Amino acid sequence: MDIDEKQAEHIDYFVKQASTHNDASLSNVVVEATSHPSLFAFSEILAVPNVIEV
Repeated sequence: MDIDEKQAEHIDYFVKQASTHNDASLSNVVVEATSHPSLFAFSEILAVPNVIEV
């Protein structure tokens, strides 16, 4: 699995997590995603409606 595939896999995971969480638990998902050593882009995660609401 190359870097792009791995990155896409992580993004998909965090988008799904962000879609199912809200408020306090959502902040933990965002912190985890932005702290992840293999993620370098966050636009998909930040575009999730739950994240936009916060």
